[in-house]
Amino acid sequence: MKNLIILSTLIFLSVLGNTFAKTQGHYVDFNIIRTDLSALYNVYSTSGASNSYSKSDNSEFRGIGDDDKISVGIAYKYAYNFDNGIYVAPIVFFDYSNVKAGSYATSLYKYKLDYRYGIKTNLGYDITDKFSLYSNMGVAYNKYEVRQRPTSTAKNSSVDPSFLYGFGTKYSIAENVDLNFELELSKVTMEEPRSASVGIYTSGKTRFNTRTLRFGLSYRF
Repeated sequence: MKNLIILSTLIFLSVLGNTFAKTQGHYVDFNIIRTDLSALYNVYSTSGASNSYSKSDNSEFRGIGDDDKISVGIAYKYAYNFDNGIYVAPIVFFDYSNVKAGSYATSLYKYKLDYRYGIKTNLGYDITDKFSLYSNMGVAYNKYEVRQRPTSTAKNSSVDPSFLYGFGTKYSIAENVDLNFELELSKVTMEEPRSASVGIYTSGKTRFNTRTLRFGLSYRF
């Protein structure tokens, strides 16, 4: 009888472990993304030599414009399951955002987020063998571009890091295929190009707020 109880317990734990092992494995993600980009500007200026301007980091950031764009992205991840249904999944990703904000009609500058890439980690829980919820955090490197009117030739282009965080859900539609839906938020601040007008040199900072909705198809191999 004792051996039967031990055997039954081992079988139960084996079944439970297999139930919660659904997420584990190597994945390639193909994503459709919607990126919402909003830009806020903090300007400081002075007259005189271009290298003697003063800045005020406490100046209020003013909204310039926002826009959204639907584009694509790709990612690789490896998920590891623990016995209690919790899993971790480090991810390397690339998003071709191609979204613009601002207009020469209302601002001195136009802004563009070309693309972003980075690393993040999902921390999730398999509620069933098909459905799970997760949160994530990581670092993205964002390729921004700033153009200045009226010629659009004065340009500041840089890759700036930002902390990102979000949450999402996963649903398995086949043995090796999952659907994912997630929301990610990030923020980054970059220096503006300096411009001169009648002896007045101006510069400032732009704060970019990025919200990314991601709908993806994951293939496990």
